[in-house]
Formats: sequence, C-alpha cells, structure tokens
Amino acid sequence: MPAALYPKNIKLDYLSRGGVRTLVADNEIKAPLLCFECEQRFSRNGESEVLRHIAGKIANKPSPLLAKLTPLTVKEEDATLKSYCGTEAGLKMDMFAYFALSIAWRSTHSWPVLGEEDTESLNLGLYKEPVRQFLAEEIIEFPRDTAVTAIVCTDKVSREAWFLPAQSDDIWYHDLRFLAFGVMFRVTLGKRCLPS
Repeated sequence: MPAALYPKNIKLDYLSRGGVRTLVADNEIKAPLLCFECEQRFSRNGESEVLRHIAGKIANKPSPLLAKLTPLTVKEEDATLKSYCGTEAGLKMDMFAYFALSIAWRSTHSWPVLGEEDTESLNLGLYKEPVRQFLAEEIIEFPRDTAVTAIVCTDKVSREAWFLPAQSDDIWYHDLRFLAFGVMFRVTLGKRCLPS
C-alpha cells in the first residue's frame, strides 16, 4: 500500500481478514515488488495526484474532494447516492483510474501484515497481463472490458479508515474494491463489467 496512507504519529484503523487493526508507521503493509523506475511511474501517473486528495494526513480535515464536487450539477441521484462528473471539478479522473488499477494489480501479490497471515493474492484472471502492460506503459489504451468507479463517502467512519483490496467475483466479471480515506474504489474486469 502507498506509504502516504501511513501518516506519522497518527494511529489509524484498517479492516483486514483478522478484523479491525490499528496501524502505526512501523508496521506498514508493504513488500518489495517494484523497481525504482516502476515506483516512479506509478507515482507520476496517478498515485501522487490521488493521494494529495485522500492521504491519511487529511483524513480528519474537511474532504477536499467533497468540497470540489458539492457545487457541481448532480448527474444522477437516488436515496443514497449522488453521481457527479469528476472532470467537471478539475479532477484528473484518468489518474484516479490508473491509481485504482495499480492497487488492484499489486493485490495480485501477497502482502505481509504484522500480527496475522499475509494477505491473500487477488485474481485478475486473463486481465492481469493487460493491466500490467497498461501500468508499465507498454500499451497506451485503457484495458478493454475494464471499469473503475470512485465513490466519495461522506460519513466520518469511511473518511478515517481504509481497507485492503477485497474481491467478490461474479460469474461474468472480477470485482475488486478498496477504501482509502473516504474514497471507495471499485475495479471491475470482464465482458459484462457492471451488473444490469
């Protein structure tokens, strides 16, 4: 997980398979995976931009994302959800998508978690290699049959917590989700990405 999600001198709770855990700077959930060049690419193409909006150090402050979205015209609305266009707020949604895909791809590898079993590797199936190629800039086009949704949460609990990527596949697609300080990311991969 990106180091910016671990602000120094602040205790944070996160949800894992073992339940709610308290995270301190000394026990980041990390494992060597990427070379320096790849780390820089991930940072340049999405991580730095996204984390400046959602990093742990701002979790207890007013949400900069909500402040940007609230004045906009609502695109769709139901009892629990309002839909906005992030680009209308000046957000670089391509970077949000890249960031979410990078976390999804990294989740195909196991991460050590202090005090419990390592994380379970998630499965992108046939989409793992096209996602890797996109992240490595070997291909320019966003991977086919792939969708990324970013949901900005308004509740206090979601804004002050995060959870590791989790997977709940449907017969037609892979479905991965993770929460990062008030933003729920959902990555779906498959010919029928989103349920009707």
